[in-house]
Amino acid sequence: MTSREPGPALLTLEILTRIMGLAGKPEQFYTGVTDEIRELTGGRLVVLVGSRHLSSFEPRILHVNPGRECHLCAAASFETLRLETPNFEALEIWGPQEGPLIIRSTLLQLEMDAAMVIPLNSASKKLGAIFVFGLPDSKRLPTVREALQETLSPLAKTVGLLLENTLLIEEQENLLEGRTR
Repeated sequence: MTSREPGPALLTLEILTRIMGLAGKPEQFYTGVTDEIRELTGGRLVVLVGSRHLSSFEPRILHVNPGRECHLCAAASFETLRLETPNFEALEIWGPQEGPLIIRSTLLQLEMDAAMVIPLNSASKKLGAIFVFGLPDSKRLPTVREALQETLSPLAKTVGLLLENTLLIEEQENLLEGRTR
């Protein structure tokens, strides 16, 4: 698929249209983003990691999709992965036995073949990342890698901006809640 084809741009626009209205509602936004990424990629597990504060990057798990798999995030490999989130600079897709050790060990623990990381940034700020595990048809990854990157790279930039807005709203809500106690 080349960048001249409208498919990836239209798909990105369609996804953004669905999640933009959720940016002011943190829990709904986190759920909406992971729902869309899971549907788009076919991943078996999607984990959204984001900063606790906008002033400094303190990663926390914001959402796990499907929710019934939250228990997997208690594993040591997920704790390391959460802390390593700022080190992922670009959208990456890994097949079996590819990628950094933390990705390979997490895939092994989950008994899955392929993974992806989508860093979420705003301007020069690192805000988090979306990790997708259990990509389907890992044998075809070399052929679909370019199409996924073409669709997800522009999406990641806008989701990063929306995440920043959502985190700001969440911080404001926490401040207000703290003042009314």
